[in-house]
Amino acid sequence: MLMPAFLYIDPGTGGMLFTIIFAALGTVYYLVQALSVKLKFMISGGKAESISEEKIPIAIFSDHKRYFNIFEPICDELERRGQKASFLTASEDDPIFEKNYKNIDCVYLGEGNKAFSKLNLLNATMVLSTTPSLDVFQWKRSKDVNYYVHIPHAPDDITKYRMFGIDSYDALLLSGAYQIDQVRELEHLRGIPEKETALVGIPYMDEMKKRLEKEGAAAEHDRTVLLAPSWGESGILSKYGEKFIDALIATGYHVIVRPHPQSFASEKE
Repeated sequence: MLMPAFLYIDPGTGGMLFTIIFAALGTVYYLVQALSVKLKFMISGGKAESISEEKIPIAIFSDHKRYFNIFEPICDELERRGQKASFLTASEDDPIFEKNYKNIDCVYLGEGNKAFSKLNLLNATMVLSTTPSLDVFQWKRSKDVNYYVHIPHAPDDITKYRMFGIDSYDALLLSGAYQIDQVRELEHLRGIPEKETALVGIPYMDEMKKRLEKEGAAAEHDRTVLLAPSWGESGILSKYGEKFIDALIATGYHVIVRPHPQSFASEKE
């Protein structure tokens, strides 16, 4: 049976239409999410407070204390250079408070919306953070911040964040040239301006290497496998569960399972 000519769509046009449809659906989805977050914030009585009236030269935002290992070598270097900065954390017991830096002010912002309400009014020249989704959900770009810099906390695919995860940052500190290629491809697909990119490696891995060299050769031990998966639906524990661990144990190796810290909050079962 022949299809009427007016119902035929060539593959190129069809692909373009599907792209437009999916883009529209994605936009609607994130608009609904953003509205939901805003309503929850208003209902919970969230109030916006300014952190500082004076311009902070460098502000570092950490949404959880578990990320201090990423920021510590950066803070140590800022301290060594005598560079004034402010470390803004959403964890009251963040290890930063035990460091006694002279040039870095440490500020507890509060958790959740309390932290984001203050960040949305931040007055700073530059903000460094590992937190994705700037200007997507609760955390909005402040009109008084000149430059937002994202620091990935792993040397892997930079495009694996959720949609728009890094779009609103001005610059990215990356660990490999392949990540620059990924960012450029993503920017081309999104139709957004190119970000500044700089290859800096992974500072906390440099510190790990120093500790390893200081410890010297490891003592004789059983062959050990460390399983440290990510969290979420695509994580190993969620996808394969105990089957994956059983297969590792069957090798006869010593197995250590270290779930992602977020799993204890989002995947307790």
